[in-house]
Amino acid sequence: MFFMQEKNIMLLKKYNDTSIQAIYKVALDICSIDTDKIAKLFADTQSFCDTVECQFQKILNENDSKRQLKYAKDVAHFVRQFERKCLPSTDECAVTPIESICEQQESEDLIFVKEKRRINAGRFNWNNCYSEDMTEGLFQRYSSHTTLRKAFERETL
Repeated sequence: MFFMQEKNIMLLKKYNDTSIQAIYKVALDICSIDTDKIAKLFADTQSFCDTVECQFQKILNENDSKRQLKYAKDVAHFVRQFERKCLPSTDECAVTPIESICEQQESEDLIFVKEKRRINAGRFNWNNCYSEDMTEGLFQRYSSHTTLRKAFERETL
């Protein structure tokens, strides 16, 4: 709409109007985003076509039927990956993940480690933390300070 009226606006000498300049700036920003998307899509499509063409050339040049079948399977796999990566999902029966109904309570082990980390600034000594908790009867599930640290890092404490 704005681009179709561009000549009329220029002829009316309204190009110095700040509101018209703002409208054109927004339109330019929107169009440049679409241009970037189109350029990326074009580059992805070109890469896809080149890769598929190369695989089909291998199939045509190969005499061994087992290798031809392997190349064909590779093409099919590549196409599925490209479709999943670049095209929007058209799956009608898409499911949503199950959300936990009950809130997760922090374990006594996790509460203890968080408190120790809060108190001890700087580098945290997992060996000392593990030894102190063993005397208090915590960390029964862990065989060493290393397994305790790994459980904390994986958020399974």
